[in-house]
Amino acid sequence: MWYYEHNDQQSGPVSKEQIIELLNSGQISASSLVWKDGMPEWVALGQVGEFQAVSTIENDLSTPASSPYEAPKTPVTRVPTMHGGSRQNVCALL
Repeated sequence: MWYYEHNDQQSGPVSKEQIIELLNSGQISASSLVWKDGMPEWVALGQVGEFQAVSTIENDLSTPASSPYEAPKTPVTRVPTMHGGSRQNVCALL
């Protein structure tokens, strides 16, 4: 069973599935502190291995996408091939 910090107060115990529901509903975030028996201290949810994939998705959804029209980056001029063959000249903007 998990305990979590919400509005500066300890809440729980709740199951792993309930933590995921709280994350998906926006009630807690990847930076919310969580703890369960056996852990030495409270840690951010996004640092807990079993929640990293879920919290990463939440972070990706909350981070605005970059504009497709932003200024071009420095072009890559030479890229090695994966199989050790010859290099190809590339003029791609990242």
